[in-house]
Amino acid sequence: MNFNIKNILLICSILLVSINNINAQDWTSFRSFEGRFKVKTLGNLKETISKVETQIGEMEYHTFTYQDTNEEALNVFYIISYVDYPEGSIHSDSSELVKEFLDATVEESVLSINGVLKYQSDIYVDDYLAKQWRVDYGENEEGVIRTRAFVVKNRFYTIQTVCTKLNSMNTDSDDFMESFELLDINALPIIEEPQPQGIPLKKWKRKNKKK
Repeated sequence: MNFNIKNILLICSILLVSINNINAQDWTSFRSFEGRFKVKTLGNLKETISKVETQIGEMEYHTFTYQDTNEEALNVFYIISYVDYPEGSIHSDSSELVKEFLDATVEESVLSINGVLKYQSDIYVDDYLAKQWRVDYGENEEGVIRTRAFVVKNRFYTIQTVCTKLNSMNTDSDDFMESFELLDINALPIIEEPQPQGIPLKKWKRKNKKK
């Protein structure tokens, strides 16, 4: 199968525009074991999963969104998305490919909403090369999307906030993005095999050990 940056960008662009509605709550800690991350958010993040057939196969997109409906909210949306790319397409070990991919992702994000790039910079998230940037869009550039994006192994993450230009420098965006932490695979919950009825737990464990 032939992989290239254009094909990969067609996929990641879907993540950059995914937005869904959920109810407001206070600041809280959110954790996704399958997503392998935790983050602090002003409300419960609602997950949506969509499968899309692409030029490099079927891709499954995970998007976590919180919409703050408070009239005094500094950000309207808080969004975290991730997608796993097929083996051989992109990997965090390939620094040159990742840099090219992230640079092209910034460009694609601007073009996809006919926006204006206000700034971009290279950063690191848990030692992984990342990009952060801001795009203003809409009539009189009143809408603002701030994004962080990075690749962990073959998984592509984006962290975003959406607000008005009036609130473009709010610290809630910084707090949300800075609170994002990757979970180690060892943090995944241990799922134990169910114990058959009528067999004492100790005997069941010994029985399994003999297999």
